[in-house]
Amino acid sequence: MHYFEFGKRDATIYSGGTTSSINTGLDEVLEINKTVNDNGTIANVSRVLIDFDYSTISQSIVDGIIPSTANFYLNLYDATSEEVEAEQNVFAYMVSGSAWKQGTGKLDHDPVTSDGVSYQYRDEENSTPWVTGSVLTDGGSWFTSSIDGQYEVSSSYQLTFDKKDLRIDVSDLVKNHIYSSSAYPNRGFILKRESIAPTDYTFAFNSGSDTTKDESSSDRFGNLKYFTRETHTI
Repeated sequence: MHYFEFGKRDATIYSGGTTSSINTGLDEVLEINKTVNDNGTIANVSRVLIDFDYSTISQSIVDGIIPSTANFYLNLYDATSEEVEAEQNVFAYMVSGSAWKQGTGKLDHDPVTSDGVSYQYRDEENSTPWVTGSVLTDGGSWFTSSIDGQYEVSSSYQLTFDKKDLRIDVSDLVKNHIYSSSAYPNRGFILKRESIAPTDYTFAFNSGSDTTKDESSSDRFGNLKYFTRETHTI
């Protein structure tokens, strides 16, 4: 049996100085990208947020319609990704902390719309940073290690230049949300390339100082683009 649940909200967050406060909650394309200047410095990094409602899944498990051993996959479909480098990984993490707001912005809005989530804020209107005491450069917060060790808190998927659609096995992440909601409340997923993570499991960030990591290096991996829930195409 296959059951499909569509995302209830999604957005791309951008780190650049002119885009870090922009909300993109109504854009038709999600982007996992890194812009590298000619001198090798990183001008902009983007990450994807996506959230799902598990209420039907949870009740179906209780009713025995969906078995507790079921597998769960996050599927995103390519929207003309550009200059994609072969053999790179996309990581999925569970968002930690309080909920984020989708907003009504688009990347090309001028003046910018900042009524929802951005690289700086979970909720721009209420000036809620991703991390308490943040300097507004965190770009999300997510779990990086398991509290009880029963389920993994992250997953990854290897892309190639001819296989750009994402199909990430997020079974452990979904089960953390459903069975361990007191420890792992459902705030959705953050999708990104690999970067540095501190020892604190509650959040991680891109410091830009580790050149061995895909998100922090000067290597160009291309712009990964995926259709959002707002798209009129797929």
